[in-house]
Amino acid sequence: MSKFESAAFQWRHDDDGAQYGEGVSRPVSGKRTRQYRIKVHMAQSQPMSVILPAESKSAAIKYAQNRWPNATIKFNEAIQKAAA
Repeated sequence: MSKFESAAFQWRHDDDGAQYGEGVSRPVSGKRTRQYRIKVHMAQSQPMSVILPAESKSAAIKYAQNRWPNATIKFNEAIQKAAA
């Protein structure tokens, strides 16, 4: 076994500032949402791009800030639905 851990297994579950739940880190069930691409940049890490469902741009930013309170959050774009 390698003495180096994969980056996929370095998730921290002990972040005291993170808040989770309906209406806090994700939309309330049944609400009409769109997909928003958010860039999350945590200290000493590469930025990650996350796609979040949210009711609006400001809600997407709020959900990201609640999930990652110590990170810098930037709005990238609203994702358009593909034409059928």
